[in-house]
Amino acid sequence: DIQCVIQHWHTYSGSVNFREAINRTIELFEEKKILTKIISDTSILGVVKKEDKDWVAQVSNPALIKLGLYKIAFIIPKSHFGQLAVDNYKKESEEALQVRYFVTLEDAISWMKEDN
Repeated sequence: DIQCVIQHWHTYSGSVNFREAINRTIELFEEKKILTKIISDTSILGVVKKEDKDWVAQVSNPALIKLGLYKIAFIIPKSHFGQLAVDNYKKESEEALQVRYFVTLEDAISWMKEDN
């Protein structure tokens, strides 16, 4: 059993919904106290605004790392703009986190199990 949050993104639905979803992940990390990993299914993610990418880098990522996040897997976005958002996240985060891309959810889960 992996202690992991699995996010399923359904395109980009604006800053409010985007941030609410990530804040819910932070709440889960606070409540469960045993979570250390995220699988983010970004396969249908589209454009993410620069302000939201900055917010992730400056606010949500530090909060999640403080709560124990150390490993995140992305299901590769099909859209070019989604891929840019994920690439930006990896660039901003790879010093503090293990970040990998996968084609399938099953492959991402297998990677998460490697250090259990």
